[in-house]
Amino acid sequence: MAAIQTKPKKTKKTAQQKRASKRRRILKVRVTPQKQQATLPLDIRDAMKVYKAAKRFFKLCKKKRLKTSDLTELQAQIKLAKKTAGGGRVTLSGKRRKLKDLLGAYRTAARLASRTLHGGVNHELAKTLRVDLPYPDTEEQFDAYVDGLGDVIKTHSAILLERDFSEAEQQELTTAADEFHRAYTVKPQTQKEAQDQTQEHERVFAELRTSTSYVREIGMAALKNDTRRTEFDRIPPEHPRKPKAKPKAKPKPAPVTPPVEPPQGT
Repeated sequence: MAAIQTKPKKTKKTAQQKRASKRRRILKVRVTPQKQQATLPLDIRDAMKVYKAAKRFFKLCKKKRLKTSDLTELQAQIKLAKKTAGGGRVTLSGKRRKLKDLLGAYRTAARLASRTLHGGVNHELAKTLRVDLPYPDTEEQFDAYVDGLGDVIKTHSAILLERDFSEAEQQELTTAADEFHRAYTVKPQTQKEAQDQTQEHERVFAELRTSTSYVREIGMAALKNDTRRTEFDRIPPEHPRKPKAKPKAKPKPAPVTPPVEPPQGT
């Protein structure tokens, strides 16, 4: 009698396995500079376009009294707007710069530690030390990469020490990773803090729009009879695309039955 085959039961993932799966999903996405720029708010992209055009045609714009200080101010406002675009995390870029250097040294030591004696790779250890993952690009990817990295460093401290990643560097990276994760996931504690962040965001973007309009007007006046003045045009707002309607299925024709011939007499 043949044995009845039963499907193996699916085991539920632990919280740690779920975090690891999410981390891999986030870090698999490669972010090109074009994609990264496309995710910026419209006001910032518009200001960047005007700034580049004004720099290109600065000699012509200078005749219309555009000053170097005007472009310097617009550039500074673009940088500030980029920092506040993420919900007011102004200090996050500084923490990220500090983290990048330490993370590079860690990955070098961890990659060496995961190599075997005969030049192969211990894939299990490489996965644990997270060197099988690509280097993070965006703030979201950095946060996914460093979340829980301190525990990994603590567990494999001896291996990293053998690869010249000192205890001081390990502690510094653990602290920097924790600071970055807290700064990235921070939320306003009170309603007043949330209102202050919103007001600061609106103020920064209002000043950016004013400076952008000022430089744009000068640029368009300087290139009044020139076809290149379109470089100062405003970027049109993007509207969400409507999903294409599925074509209606044509009704199937009714089956044709052949005529029944009457029986012939004998």
